[in-house]
Amino acid sequence: CVGSKLMRIFVQCALDRLHSEQVRGLRPERVSPLCELVLDDGGASTRKEAVFCMFKAAHALRRGMGPEMTEAHLRTLSEVMHTFQKDAGQDIYCEGELTRCAYFVLDGAVVVERRLPSGKYDRGARRAGFWVGLEEFVDAVARGCGGARRARVCASSPARVAALSVSQLASLQASAPELGRALLTHLVSEVLVERTHKIRAETPNAFSEAELDARAPAPTPASSQAP
Repeated sequence: CVGSKLMRIFVQCALDRLHSEQVRGLRPERVSPLCELVLDDGGASTRKEAVFCMFKAAHALRRGMGPEMTEAHLRTLSEVMHTFQKDAGQDIYCEGELTRCAYFVLDGAVVVERRLPSGKYDRGARRAGFWVGLEEFVDAVARGCGGARRARVCASSPARVAALSVSQLASLQASAPELGRALLTHLVSEVLVERTHKIRAETPNAFSEAELDARAPAPTPASSQAP
């Protein structure tokens, strides 16, 4: 019918525009509306291409998949990881749930809500290009089983997220060792950075090594006379 033909034309135009955005440099705010049109009404191959474009745009913001990721690696991840949409206020996971996945934010924003020992809540925002749930995920990979989530994560605006499961990472390490190694190395480094920030936030009087060196007293010149 005429309606379906027009929709195919719209989808093809959106896909052509996505390709032009790749040439000019992907920006999530430009890519996402086009991707949503393709994901809603495109065929399997065009939907796959749209998801890849979203991965590429989100990664480009801060090299969120790791500095060693090639375009081929990103395409593989876009085909392996499960992507889904959450409306504002919907949970991605809740505190106490069993850890099965880590989540990469492709578009929109999410809120990480953690209950502190004092009973208060610590809230932090994560936007496209960031991972959430990494600390428990890396622990699950190391131990071979998932522990309980220590925070709640929900969408603060309409958000599209990609999930990487422990079993998917293990499969990547077996089938694509270079990709699996680079990804796991990056995820561990992200956890270490996050833990460092957390320690500094909890201990405001802590100093870095450079700051400690600057505060150290100057060494006393050795005496030229024998004792």
